[in-house]
Formats: sequence, C-alpha cells, structure tokens
Amino acid sequence: QYGELYNNADASIEEIEAAAKALSDDVVEYKFSLATPENPIDVTEKINNPAFDGGNANGWTQTTNGSKWGFCTRADANIDGRTITNYPEAWVGSANNLTPMEMKQTISGLPNGTYRLTADIHFDKQNDTELLVEGHQLFGKGLGAESVDSQPIPADPAGAAAIFVTHSVEFNVVDGTATIGMRLTGNVVGNWVGVDNFQLFYLGGG
Repeated sequence: QYGELYNNADASIEEIEAAAKALSDDVVEYKFSLATPENPIDVTEKINNPAFDGGNANGWTQTTNGSKWGFCTRADANIDGRTITNYPEAWVGSANNLTPMEMKQTISGLPNGTYRLTADIHFDKQNDTELLVEGHQLFGKGLGAESVDSQPIPADPAGAAAIFVTHSVEFNVVDGTATIGMRLTGNVVGNWVGVDNFQLFYLGGG
C-alpha cells in the first residue's frame, strides 16, 4: 500500500501523513515482535526522570510516614564498580530506623507483554554494618500480581559510604499501563536508603 501511495502523483498531504504514521507504527510493532528475554527492547524512555540527572525527583510520587525524602549529589558506587550520583535518599540517625516510605510512578502507552525493571538500591544500618537490613523493595506491576525484589545489600564496613546493588523484577502488562517504584515496608531495619538508575525492558509476549 505504501508503494502505491508513493507512485500516486495525486496523493494528498493528509494521505501521505497518515501513511507515514502507519509505516512508523508498523516498524515499531515489528521491532517489538522480535523482543525476547535474551534480546529485550530498552523502553526506559517511557519512565519520567529515570536517573534523576536534573538533581530532582520530578515525575515521581514520594510518600512518607515520618521519614523524609531528600536528595544526594555526591558520588557513591554500585557493587559492580559503576559510579552512582544524583539520587533520592532518606536518612535518620544511626540509632534509629527509617519508617515505611515509597516513591513510584505510573507509566502508560506500553505494549502489552512481559517487562523487566531494574534499579540501583542502597540500604544500610550505619551503626551495625553486620546487621541484615530489612524492608526495602523494588516493585513493578500491571493489572496482575506485583513483583518485588528485596535481595540483601552489603554494607560499607566503615558505615560511611553507600554501596548500591542492582535489583530486578519481571511483571506482565495487559492494558498498556504499569506502576513501578521502590519502597520501605513492614518492619524496617535500616537508617539510610537511596535509589537510582531505573531501567525498563520489554521482553516480548504481547
């Protein structure tokens, strides 16, 4: 159909513009049809402010229950060696624990299918670096069940530096929307938390 329109000298501007959009949509659909868990499509651009590069958490809804969200601009590190800087954080004195809190956003316009969400998370108990912190979660969900990752995070032996670990969850989208984020929940054990570098990948299955 595109060839016929291309060769039609009498085609209107409206017809050409409609065909160009349809072709673009077909290209995107074909690209997404090739996605697999081993060869995912990076759709991080669907997230508003995924890496907080502007020095703020615009686009995210932050809720608290006593503890306060702040923002850190210093350089810390992921356990894999990457530098982490410009990230939302919350802190209280090391003798105390943070209270439940959350930051999240809802994304729309997603192709239906399976997604993988990753983010770098730091959580620490500064006065006891051998204590296992509890209560942190990376989460993602469509209309179905929520997926969470609360894997252990090692502490800096000196209790001074933030050590980040990449967390990952997979979840299904069936209506083009998803809610993603990070939270502290339940019996929180830890006084310093931070999160950075949200990434979203389409794995196929639409």
